[in-house]
Amino acid sequence: MDPELLNDDRIARALDAIAPHLEKITGSVGAQAITEFGVDTAQIHWDLTSMSLFGAYEDQEEGSPRSSTATPRTGGWT
Repeated sequence: MDPELLNDDRIARALDAIAPHLEKITGSVGAQAITEFGVDTAQIHWDLTSMSLFGAYEDQEEGSPRSSTATPRTGGWT
């Protein structure tokens, strides 16, 4: 493939196209890795703690989860 064809628009369209299938893709890649590398699944840790929040949160109720920019991958929740 000609590298000039890999521009921002093409990459954005590709990401938009796979977005509705992301869970299936993630699961199938994980399953393929287990099969390919013989991963022992008797004990496996898959970090599912990340979550994304979208929108305005000016009136959050006391005790409800708070949105922040921190994630487990950036050093934890704040």
